[in-house]
Amino acid sequence: MFRIILILAGLFLLVGGGNETYNGMNQSEMAKMPVAQFVKSGKDIKWIALTDAKLDLLKAITVSSGKTGKIKELYIPIESKEYRQGKSVNLLLESNDKKLLDLAQKLKDMDKASLTKYVLENRGELLTEGEVSGTVWTKNSLSSSRRDEIKGLVSNLDENFYIMNHNATISLTRGIVILAIGAGVLLLGLRRKKAPAA
Repeated sequence: MFRIILILAGLFLLVGGGNETYNGMNQSEMAKMPVAQFVKSGKDIKWIALTDAKLDLLKAITVSSGKTGKIKELYIPIESKEYRQGKSVNLLLESNDKKLLDLAQKLKDMDKASLTKYVLENRGELLTEGEVSGTVWTKNSLSSSRRDEIKGLVSNLDENFYIMNHNATISLTRGIVILAIGAGVLLLGLRRKKAPAA
C-alpha cells in the first residue's frame, strides 16, 4: 500500500513540477495589464497583475465547511471600470486572502436586517479597487472534478471561464525542484518491493 502511495505522490509531483517548469520557461516575469485588455487579448498569459481590478464582495461566491459554517473557499468576479461581467461570468478570483475571507465571513454571519444596514453604512469597505495578481487557469487546465465543482457553484458561469489564483506566482526554480523531488519519490516507490501476499 505504501508503495502505491509513493508512486502516486511521485506522479502528482511530476505533473505539478512539470507544469510549473513549463510555465516558468515560457514566462519568467509577471505581466501587467488592465482587466479589459486581458479579457480581450491576454488570456494566454499564465502569471499576471491586473492593474485596475474591481472586486465586489457582495458578488462573491463562498463555500463553507461542515457544521462550523466557516468559509473555506471564496470566488469573486473580477471587473473594472471598463469591463463589466454581464449575464455570464468568465473571470473569477479564487482567494485565500485573510482580510477578504474574514470580511466575507462577517457578512455571511449577519442576519438580513444587520446585513442591509452594514452594506448601506460600509459600502466602500466591500469594494476593492486596484492591482490584483496571481496565476491564471483555463477550464482545460483544471481537473474534471474541479471544473464540475466550480460550475456547480456559479450558475451563470461562462463556458470558457478563467480562474485567477490570488497572489500565486510562477517560478522556474521551484518547478525544477518539485520535478526532482517527484522523480525521487517515484523512483523510490518503483524500487520498493511489493508486500508479500498473505
